[in-house]
Amino acid sequence: MATIHEIAQLANVSPATVSRVLNHDTTLSISSDKRFKILEIAEDLNYKTPKIRKLEKSSLRENFGAARESIVCILLYSQEEEIDDPYYLAIHHALKIAAAKRAFRIDDIYYKKKNDLASFSSDRSGTIIIGSEGGCDISFLNFLKKEKNAICVDFDPDMKNIDVVCADFRKSIETIAKRFAELGILRIAYIGGKETSPFKGKEIIDPRSAEFIEEFGKLGIYREELFRANGSYTPDNAYQLTKQLLSSTVKPEAIFVASDNMALGVYKAICETGLSIPQDIKVVSCNDQPVSAYMTPPLSTIRIPRAVMASVALSLASSRAEDFRELGVKVMVPTDVVFRKSFI
Repeated sequence: MATIHEIAQLANVSPATVSRVLNHDTTLSISSDKRFKILEIAEDLNYKTPKIRKLEKSSLRENFGAARESIVCILLYSQEEEIDDPYYLAIHHALKIAAAKRAFRIDDIYYKKKNDLASFSSDRSGTIIIGSEGGCDISFLNFLKKEKNAICVDFDPDMKNIDVVCADFRKSIETIAKRFAELGILRIAYIGGKETSPFKGKEIIDPRSAEFIEEFGKLGIYREELFRANGSYTPDNAYQLTKQLLSSTVKPEAIFVASDNMALGVYKAICETGLSIPQDIKVVSCNDQPVSAYMTPPLSTIRIPRAVMASVALSLASSRAEDFRELGVKVMVPTDVVFRKSFI
C-alpha cells in the first residue's frame, strides 16, 4: 500500500502538501500542474485516503462473501479540468465515499473520444456519468441510447431510458430575487457561460440562467441589458464579462454569478474598477465551494448538496440493476441559500 511519504518523494513536495491535495483542500495555494502530478502519482500507486480505506474495510466485513457491484463512473472532462473546478471534484469524491460505504467498486474513466468506450467493463452493474452535456459527442450519445442502467449527474440528456440527478435551483433563486426586491435593488446583472450541445446543435439551457430570467422576471426586476451569458464557465471569462458590464452605460447594483469559480473573476473585476462589495455592488453565486466562505468578503451562494447527489445516483444504479427498470427517472435535489457578507 502506497504512503503519503512515498507520493511526496516522487512529486518532490512535502507530505503535508500531499495530504491536503488528496483530501481536496481547495484553500491550498498550489499550481494546477503540481496538484495534477500529485493526484496522478497517487492514482498510479493506487493510494486511498485513510477514510476510504476504513470505510472499505468496514463494508467488506459487513458484506463478507457477497459479490461487490461494479459501477463505471464516466467523467465528461479531463483530470486537469476537474482539479481546476472543485464542483465536479466534490461530486466525484462524494461518489467514492458513498461507494466505499456500500462495498461497490468504482472504475473511473475520463472520457475524451470514441475509443474510450472500448475500455468499459462489460460486467458492470451500472454507469454513472458526471459532467455537462457539452462534454458529450455523437459517439457518447449513441452509447447512452443503448444503456440499460445509466445515471447522468448534473445534466439531462433528455432520454427516456436514462436516470437523471440534478440540483433544483428554483426555490433558491426565488428567495434571492425576493430579497433583492425587498431591498429595493432593481439593477441586478447576471454573469454566466454558454455551451452548445454537440449532438443537438443548439444552445444548452443552463437551469441557473433559465430560473434567473423567470424568477426575476416575475418580480419585474429582470434587465436584459445586464444579462451576460457567453463563453466558458471560468474565472477569466467572468472577469472579462464583468469588466464589459461595469464599463457599460447602465451600471448594476448587484451581480448574480453562475458559479463560485466564476465569482473569482467577478471579484477581481469589481476590485480593479475601484468598487467595493457589498457597499457598491452585492454579489451572490452558486455551488458553495469551501473557499467561498474565505473570500473577501465571504461570498453569498447557493448550496448544492453534492454528497446527496452522489449518494442518490449510486442508489439508483443499484436499485435499477436489481429490478431491471427500463424507464428512467429524474431526481431534483433541493438547494438552499447561504447569505454572507457579499450580500448583507
